[in-house]
Amino acid sequence: MIDSTAMLIEVIVKKKELRGLDVSFVRNTLEEYFRKNLAVRREFESKAFNEKGAVTKIIVKDVRALLRRVYGLFRTQGIVTKENVETYFSSKYAKRALKELLSLHHSTLERLPFYEQMYQEIFRRTGEPKTILDLGCGLNPLSLPLMGLSEVRYLAYDISKQELAVLDYFFSRVRQQYRGIDASARILDIGDVEAVRHLMSSDVCFMFKVTDHLDRGKGHKKTEDILKVVPARFVVMSFATKTMSGKEMTAPRRGWVEYLCNRLGYSFEVLKFDGEIVYVVRKG
Repeated sequence: MIDSTAMLIEVIVKKKELRGLDVSFVRNTLEEYFRKNLAVRREFESKAFNEKGAVTKIIVKDVRALLRRVYGLFRTQGIVTKENVETYFSSKYAKRALKELLSLHHSTLERLPFYEQMYQEIFRRTGEPKTILDLGCGLNPLSLPLMGLSEVRYLAYDISKQELAVLDYFFSRVRQQYRGIDASARILDIGDVEAVRHLMSSDVCFMFKVTDHLDRGKGHKKTEDILKVVPARFVVMSFATKTMSGKEMTAPRRGWVEYLCNRLGYSFEVLKFDGEIVYVVRKG
């Protein structure tokens, strides 16, 4: 069965947009699918592995759909390479080059008009952090030069090996250029509560637009669990305020976040930007 599962995972991640995902994350998603589809699991386990078999095709289709929903298709829009990163570091016009680098990917492009203001407003509430966790970071760490920090330990976590390879290179160049910054990127399924519990204690934890991927439309228990265990004094969560078509949402505030914080005894402040709302949550 172990070999069959491994072969099944290989088929699932053949799709280009899923190829960079961490294998353990894909395996966990597959196991969750099997737990909810026991009949499908029994049928799959009762036969020798067949990539073109009917049950394999059903599993592959369903699990790919789950992965796309959780991981977010928007992250495949635009590819950032090590060469793009090097262009920034070798440019004589650093600010313009950084803007061009951040423009290459949808997730960072949409924050360009307010990136610096957002960090200024966040750190005005949290104080200047010496340690930062960035959970489900995507390519947000490329904005590190905009944070205005001269001394910080920054740990970024995600499930995409492809994106983390770019961040690894980016951070290696950052460490060369800025002596006070110690930054690194690591693989982590941020839905793993115990793994999050044992992360480095930090002043601030970023959770930008990740709660939908955590909760998967099943209430907000997972986000609550992560919020409670993450070892950070402040947790900064953000949410889109525009639909995929670009229209403003009629109710952009997340009442459930406010209710959750009140119930847990956490204080919070709300920051609003074009297309994004940010909750700065103080845990203690």
